[in-house]
Amino acid sequence: MSNLEMKSGAFSNSEAIPKKFTQEGENLSPPLEWSGRSPSVEEFALICEDPDAPKNAPYIHWVIYGIAPDLTSLPEGIPAQAELTSPLVAKQGRNSSGGTGYTGPLPPLDHGWHRYYFRLFALDKKLNLPSGLTSDELLDAIRNNILAEAETMGRYQRPMSEPEKRSSPGAEYII
Repeated sequence: MSNLEMKSGAFSNSEAIPKKFTQEGENLSPPLEWSGRSPSVEEFALICEDPDAPKNAPYIHWVIYGIAPDLTSLPEGIPAQAELTSPLVAKQGRNSSGGTGYTGPLPPLDHGWHRYYFRLFALDKKLNLPSGLTSDELLDAIRNNILAEAETMGRYQRPMSEPEKRSSPGAEYII
């Protein structure tokens, strides 16, 4: 049995995600770290999703898998490439915007706080999956191989300022 736990060095669980990790900032993937890995883990997979998206929820922000079992963290700023060789070896899937790799929060203006769940899966088998999977395809592929799960959640909002409200009534962005 595993006591897998995950956290980010960029934000505390349930706290605000810094702008640097959003599309309003540098759009960098946040650093993540985990502990409590079982010796029987053969690889890790991670999905980041926003269940508060107004359309097509959950909105998938990141799909990354094939992460080596001896790793205990993902550094900040993982490149948006399907096949990673540096700073780690892994594969990335498609996010809800149709791109590869991480895409940061950008909820609609004045839509309140959105939650972003980073879910880590410890797998009992090396699956050698192709790059480019959607979160649903990844979840289908790993369903029978999940030993443990861990998650951390960050929040982000984009309140509309008073001048924006006056100059652009009804303005909103699609996530």
